[in-house]
Amino acid sequence: MVKVNVDAHIREGRYVALGAMLRDHKGQVLATATRKMKVGWEPEWAEAAAAVFGLRMARALGHSRVHLESDAVTVVNKIKNDTHGLSPMFVFFEEISVLKACFDYFECSHVKEGGGGGGGGGGIQLLT
Repeated sequence: MVKVNVDAHIREGRYVALGAMLRDHKGQVLATATRKMKVGWEPEWAEAAAAVFGLRMARALGHSRVHLESDAVTVVNKIKNDTHGLSPMFVFFEEISVLKACFDYFECSHVKEGGGGGGGGGGIQLLT
């Protein structure tokens, strides 16, 4: 099982930064990645985009058992409840649903900001 911890940072009016960190069951870092985009997203959009970013990364690296962790409780709840809607934001949640189906096992949980959910080490710290 790989833990995928994701986070987003918004620099108002300038950019959104997404981050993902993959760890094994011992907490050892397997991979990290960040992406900076010039977009004006709301926090929930950015956090959902970070989840997509992390899940794409896990899939590209061939992981089949994934535990997604995020400090965005609303995003975690929407993923767990497979929430859909008409807002453009739900494009992210639709992609998350598609990505979830690619894994043999998928779990999603909320972690406190900067917590990383245990398993060795803290969460992602996006430097801006």
